[in-house]
Amino acid sequence: MKFSIFNFRFPISRRNGIVSLGATLLLGAIIVEIAMTVAFLAYVLNFSNFGIRLSAEALAAAQAGIDDGLMRIIRNDFSSPTCPAYLCHFESGLAVGNASVAFRICKGVIGSSSTSDCGTTPATGKYEIISKGSRLNKFRQRVAIVEVDAFGLMKITSIQEIRA
Repeated sequence: MKFSIFNFRFPISRRNGIVSLGATLLLGAIIVEIAMTVAFLAYVLNFSNFGIRLSAEALAAAQAGIDDGLMRIIRNDFSSPTCPAYLCHFESGLAVGNASVAFRICKGVIGSSSTSDCGTTPATGKYEIISKGSRLNKFRQRVAIVEVDAFGLMKITSIQEIRA
């Protein structure tokens, strides 16, 4: 018999076909599993970076609330006619880009580091600004304590971040 590329004769049995089907299915399952793992890892890494960005935007919004509160203290633009000279508070909110912030200025009382309410410790000439920035599901809170003397000189005593 002459050798020809189109005339091969192999002993083919049913057993060889079944083995190759199993090997093909196993190899396909491994490839699909690897592809799913890569897709899941890409999703997790992308989502964690997105969460870090949202948290940073919430912190920037909280700092913007502190800055707005400082400007209101400088201008004395937070008190109302019904507000006494002590134990006064002012609440406001604003939008910073896609984030939002709610802040409170407490006059004459400090010590509310754990909540967003005004404290109970009397402090003459001191203001406490409590600012809570939020962006989607991320929240960051900052608290600033400001001291204003009789001449109107303002001194920032502390600015710190509090777990919201």
